[in-house]
Order: sequence, then structure tokens, then C-alpha cells
Amino acid sequence: SRYSGFLTFKADLEKVWKPFSELFDIPVFTRLGLRYTNHLPIIRDESGTIPLSRYVTANFNVTAGFATGKIHDMDLSISCDLPGGRLLFLMQNEKREGGLEVLIVDFDFSHHGEINREDRRAFIETAHERIEAVFLDLISEEHKQIMKGGTQ
Repeated sequence: SRYSGFLTFKADLEKVWKPFSELFDIPVFTRLGLRYTNHLPIIRDESGTIPLSRYVTANFNVTAGFATGKIHDMDLSISCDLPGGRLLFLMQNEKREGGLEVLIVDFDFSHHGEINREDRRAFIETAHERIEAVFLDLISEEHKQIMKGGTQ
């Protein structure tokens, strides 16, 4: 479904939080996370490779002999610590029925350890800020324009 923004998501989360917290008394969480997934429609170039720079700013120059400009398929996973938690980042292409192909970018920001129930809203804000910063840095300017309603 279409994502209508973080403010709407937070309001929806609060609507389900009240009945949930009335049913389950959980004073302390041991893991709390926020996940954001985006599917970017992609078009392969004339040689059948994914022109990754059209979609993301990431540079995959692992070694001089690694031909990063000729990517046919991608399945990348990175887990790293950021202030306030840990980010699990996944990026992969997926071919769908009807010929559509997408580049999936998946962000899961979480905290492992105690978080008091009263601190959950602040954590969700922090998680959103971390994910948004990485996402906006990752997405190419060309694709940002497409996401704003421009053409591909």
C-alpha cells in the first residue's frame, strides 16, 4: 500500500497502541524497532545490467577487479551500529510478474536492550530520523525527482 508519511504512521500506531497496552502490561521492552521498505521500479540498460547510479548513490568499488558498473543482480545486507541503535540495511533487485523489476531498499533500525514503555515514542522518533537520513543520502537526485512525481 502507498505510504502516506511518518505523521500518519505515528497516528495509526497510537490508535493500536492503546488497546494493545490495555491487553498486555509490558513495562520494559527488550527489543524495539522501526522498519521502512521502499520498492524502486528499475529499468535495465541496453546491455541488460542495472544502472545502479540512476537509483542510489552507493558506490560498490570493492576492489579494482570488481566490475561494479555491470551489475546483473544484487542482494546486499549490512548491519551497523548508529547512535541510538543498530541499522540492518538490505538492498536487492526483484523481478515480478509482468516484467516489472524493482530495487528493494529495506531499513530496520532497532534497539536491543531495555527500553521503558514511556520511552517508546522517543525511540520511534529517533529510529525514523536515522532511517530517513540514510534513505535520503542513499537515493539518487534523479530518483528523488521521480518520487516527487517527475518522470523516469
